[in-house]
Formats: sequence, structure tokens, C-alpha cells
Amino acid sequence: VRRGGELSAHPILLPALVSLRDNYDATVASISEIRAHVLLSREPVMLYFDKVEELEPAAALMLTAEIYRCRNLRPGRGKPLVTGNYPKSRNVFLQLREMGFYDLIGVRRLEEIPDGRDQEDRPFFIRFRTFKGVDPEFAADFCQTVDTLSVKMGEVALGRMVGALKEAMGNALEHAYALANLYPAMSGRWWVTGYVNPNSHEMMISFFDQGVG
Repeated sequence: VRRGGELSAHPILLPALVSLRDNYDATVASISEIRAHVLLSREPVMLYFDKVEELEPAAALMLTAEIYRCRNLRPGRGKPLVTGNYPKSRNVFLQLREMGFYDLIGVRRLEEIPDGRDQEDRPFFIRFRTFKGVDPEFAADFCQTVDTLSVKMGEVALGRMVGALKEAMGNALEHAYALANLYPAMSGRWWVTGYVNPNSHEMMISFFDQGVG
């Protein structure tokens, strides 16, 4: 539909549970819909976070990477082809802000809204980052941050974690984008985030690329 000579944005309502583990089909369907409209058809989309009540870190990273790709490869004329509203859920909004979601995609993070959550009884999220190629210094700093916020692992375990992250970076650079894919790619680029829960002594690192795998 065109309004005033411009295509109106296609609405995409994100599911209440954005999760690759517990709501895979609905989560991937939403991301696939973004890809199809923006990357293939070059049509604008409007993401609605109204129903989102829970956001898994890995799924949030995948969604962020897709928005990043669309906004950079399909910048639109005067405004991005991917826009959206802020979540109605305060917890989801604060989680996205803590993760660096708004910073990474260039949206105002509403810093004036205070974070009144209990700092002692909740998980912490390591901010989203994106790079191209292998960055050993970032790998070491990132893993050290995860280690500091979580359980002390010792030099051997920490070294293995740094090595694994560097290997993932190398794979994204050398192998992930070696073959053509259906969608245009930002060759060599990867995204990463982390999750630590000091109370349950749990931690997770999520690494993501948009290659053929």
C-alpha cells in the first residue's frame, strides 16, 4: 500500500515469547518475515513489541543482527526500512537497553527512564557487540567480563573460552560467508553477547553470524 507516494510499512507483531529454544517456529517466522520484506522486496516493515513479555538472549541477538543487516544494506530513502515501537513491558525494554540493542541499531535508548530493578536478584547481560574478522583483544576482554560477573573459572578454563571465541570469529571470517546465500550478507561480520546469573552460577556466550550455516 502506498501513502503519499511511499510504501506503508508492513506490520510484524513479534510473539510474546521471543525464544529459539522454547518458541522456535514463531520467533524464526518473524525474523524470516523481516528478511523477505526488507532484503528481498525492499519494502519497509514496522516491528511491534507490544506482546513481548520474555526475550531469550540468543533470540534477541539474532533479531538485533537482522535489524542491523537490514538497516545497513537497505538504508531506505531518508529513513530506515526497519522501524519499530518500544516494548510495553518495562522489563523487556530495560533488558534490551542493558543489552545495547538500541545503541547497536541507532535508536534512542531513553536513558531518562530509570532502571528500578533489584540488582542483586537477576541475571546480567553483556552488551551486544559486532565486528568483522578476528579481534583477540576483544575476545580476552569479553571473556574476562563474563568471568568477573560469574563464577571464577581459573586461567585454564578462561583461556579455553577465549580460544573458542577466537575460533568462532575465524570461522565467520573464513568459512561462514564462503558460499552465496539467498539473502545479501555483510561478509565476515559477527555478533556476540553474554549472560551471567551470579545466583544460579550460570553463564552463556552467544555468538552469531549470518553465513550459509
